[in-house]
Amino acid sequence: MDRTQYLFDGRLHGKNRLVLAVVQKYVFDHPGISAEKLMMVFDRSLQNPGTLGVVRILDDVKRSCSDYERRFFIKSGEVIKTSSKDCVVCTQWAAHYNIEKFLDKAKSLGYDIIPRP
Repeated sequence: MDRTQYLFDGRLHGKNRLVLAVVQKYVFDHPGISAEKLMMVFDRSLQNPGTLGVVRILDDVKRSCSDYERRFFIKSGEVIKTSSKDCVVCTQWAAHYNIEKFLDKAKSLGYDIIPRP
């Protein structure tokens, strides 16, 4: 099992918490961003085909995913507030499958992430 931690913004994170932290930072850095724009920046292609996606609209997830409470960050402080709708970040991230694509995207957005095995 891969237990790599990632240093981002002065804190160590596991894979799924790293994704949450990067999306939260992106929203902080882009005040007024809409849910639709956020989902375009962090599009589904960053995860393997057929997966849940990086960012989803909370109401849509509640309607379409019976176990959304396990598969998305939904606690207080984890829900992403955008100018249009509340969004949630997926918790389902695997080493060598989809985290590499996400790390490449974060780098292209100017975020420095350092893996710590």
